Amino acid sequence: IVAGDFNLPSSKTNPLFASSGFTGHIAEKTSLGRAVLNGAYLSQEYDNILTKGVYVCTSGTIDFVSEYFAPVTNESLESARKLSDHLPVFATFV
Repeated sequence: IVAGDFNLPSSKTNPLFASSGFTGHIAEKTSLGRAVLNGAYLSQEYDNILTKGVYVCTSGTIDFVSEYFAPVTNESLESARKLSDHLPVFATFV
């Protein structure tokens, strides 16, 4: 299991790990932008969980911004970024 903030989108990291047999499980934006643009506040797919030899049941992100900082405005996004500039990622596996 390899997990982290790779500072690269999954389109770049997944092929690198795939050559070693790893599969990426987070294919959505995880990095918080600095401003809300047309209602969107996520900017990049930098975080991922990659596995090899385990069965992944579920995976995804925990959008604490929309849950605890709604409505998401530039001001509430700035407050959320004080907690983290990335959404947490998770995977359940056996």
